[in-house]
Amino acid sequence: MQTRAETRSRFPEILILVALSIGATLVRLVPLAQPQRIVWGDEPFYLWLGRNWLTGRGYSFTGYSDVHHAPMYPLLSGLFYLLTRNYVSSSWQAMELASDICYVLFGMLLVVPVYLLAKEMYRREVGYVSVILLAIY
Repeated sequence: MQTRAETRSRFPEILILVALSIGATLVRLVPLAQPQRIVWGDEPFYLWLGRNWLTGRGYSFTGYSDVHHAPMYPLLSGLFYLLTRNYVSSSWQAMELASDICYVLFGMLLVVPVYLLAKEMYRREVGYVSVILLAIY
């Protein structure tokens, strides 16, 4: 159990991490404000898998069960698809919005483990630099 002094001494560290998380979120929101974002590479397959999986069509996008793609991102994008599909005009826009939400959310949450890992391996200052580089990457 931490004492009050230990908690108080960690407050600036936590405050800096919160500020860096907010910065990482803002950096990720800038490209999303552009008029068009191209969804390319493997991303469409993951989005289709998530949509199909959580709307009862199975874990597939070609009619056959998929064993190539890992299930976590399709699951999360599918959950966000279920939340966003009533707010946009097409299914594809809902999948793109779900992808955007995942992009911002995961980018924000990645700050903490990267910082803790860099701090553990080196020191606190390296952790901060790592998170700054992560935020602008």
